[in-house]
Amino acid sequence: GAERAAFNTGVQGTANYFCIASMAAATEWIEERHLERDVQVVLTVHDQILFHVRERMIAEVAAKAKSIMTGWNSEGVPLVVDIEVGNSWGTLEKVKEAA
Repeated sequence: GAERAAFNTGVQGTANYFCIASMAAATEWIEERHLERDVQVVLTVHDQILFHVRERMIAEVAAKAKSIMTGWNSEGVPLVVDIEVGNSWGTLEKVKEAA
């Protein structure tokens, strides 16, 4: 258990770093584009970012969020991002293609 925890701590810590950096970059993008009425960063959960987005903005925000989250220098380790959309946690459905 200790060996697993020692390995997992580094992985989760790094994922959290990328998530927090991505949340800051997404917030900056929202403010630069003056989209505060249409898009809000709600919270992070582990290595996930939850946005509240007007329906007409979903495709644009999904593409930008994915671009931000996969755009970090991870020294060759692929950063994989799945986008899910729904009205509540229980209704989230994976978006097939988000840039």
